[in-house]
Amino acid sequence: MLKNNVVIVDSPGVGESEEIKNITLGYVEKASAFVYVIDMMNAGGVQQRMQEFIEEVKKKANEVYGVNLQKAIFVCNKWDEVPTHEKTTVIKDTVERLKQLWNGLDEKQIIPFSTTEAQWIQGQGAVAPNFRKVLDKLADLIPTAQYTTTLKAQTGLGKVLEKSLQIASTHIENSRLNEEQLRVKTTEAEKRLENLEEKKHVFISRQRENVKTRIHTEASKIYDRY
Repeated sequence: MLKNNVVIVDSPGVGESEEIKNITLGYVEKASAFVYVIDMMNAGGVQQRMQEFIEEVKKKANEVYGVNLQKAIFVCNKWDEVPTHEKTTVIKDTVERLKQLWNGLDEKQIIPFSTTEAQWIQGQGAVAPNFRKVLDKLADLIPTAQYTTTLKAQTGLGKVLEKSLQIASTHIENSRLNEEQLRVKTTEAEKRLENLEEKKHVFISRQRENVKTRIHTEASKIYDRY
């Protein structure tokens, strides 16, 4: 993947803790595509906490320009552990739930997968059909990831140039002001800085309280657990 300038980030499991979930969500704005590995032995795969997590991923991604939610695959792992007589029902239910969560989802983006089967077949010198599907889907995501990365870089550069133009325009405008006009603008700028300083202190105080609360909450959970 590295020679194609694509990096795969393996995030922690869903629902391990609020802090880990927030760290994972922090990667969304940097992501160009998504690969979900679903444990099919965990409450049928798409359990409540994963549904909530996917909703948060969608919300976060919609706030970031250049993140394409349609570029995703869902790997239904431990497929070999699902009883044969339940496979049809389980995959049908999984597809229906994911389609409700992920608008425009194509069933081809959902792949039942068995690591055990893939390893066994690989030991025989071949590649498991569903493993091949996963590899093919990953290969399809690479051009998208490259395009999205370039698009984000161009967008970021555009914002820098726009800000530079604003600064240059402000300097040119200020150079045309007389002494009294400059004094008025300086006073206004100082007032804005004072307001920002006050808001900064309020924000920091709130964050400190939030950190204390979260530490207390997590400590209580650990204490109750042991």
